[in-house]
Amino acid sequence: MITELKWESTKVSWIKNKKIEVTLSDVFLVTVDQENLIHIKCGENFKEEQEYIYDVNGNMIFYFNLLQKEIEWNYAEKKHRINDLDFQQVIPFMSKNKIMILLKSQKILVYSLSNEKIFEVNSPYGYKIKYLSSIDNKMVAVCDGDDNHYDKFGRNRINFYINKITGELNQGNLSY
Repeated sequence: MITELKWESTKVSWIKNKKIEVTLSDVFLVTVDQENLIHIKCGENFKEEQEYIYDVNGNMIFYFNLLQKEIEWNYAEKKHRINDLDFQQVIPFMSKNKIMILLKSQKILVYSLSNEKIFEVNSPYGYKIKYLSSIDNKMVAVCDGDDNHYDKFGRNRINFYINKITGELNQGNLSY
């Protein structure tokens, strides 16, 4: 467990047996997840351009940069990297051994932490993928429906749960 988590726009610090300090730029949000991983979001004007994930001992285990189109992580004592994908969002699921990548072309790629592409998912018919999310630790694609997919209240944004093995999209409930 960490204590005294603090951040400013240029540094993040916490205590885990000793004080750990990380120097970055444009820090705007820091959170700690259920696995005690520290997520640091950075970007100008509070727009996420980079995310860093550190373990409690101050070791960087995951990083992505939207502007430089690079994703980097450490797994099984190896550094892994994906570059030159035209992506708009990345969500690592460290405990599930997966990285979910939303490309600007509305396609989702899912990689294992050992850098193997597991599957590729296209937008469901009649929908466009808007962003990725996680609900109850499940991978979710949030999609907007076309004119044929509005309900009687004018809502068309739906959660699609992504099968972690096959990549199949299963329609869920409305997304808010």
